[in-house]
Amino acid sequence: MAVVDATSRQTSLRQQEFKNIFCATNVDAKQLVLIVKKYLENNPELLSLIAADIVNAALRKAFPC
Repeated sequence: MAVVDATSRQTSLRQQEFKNIFCATNVDAKQLVLIVKKYLENNPELLSLIAADIVNAALRKAFPC
């Protein structure tokens, strides 16, 4: 699932590079999925991109640091 991929990316071995991809607290997986789903509904031209990149963009927009 891309949401898991994207959030895992934030805590990867290259943690410094991906630090503060998005800033969210007390958000559950269902909410994250709904945010990404809405983002894709509003941006269907992005559907061909890498899923983790789409999720990162959606979550950065929803939860800017």
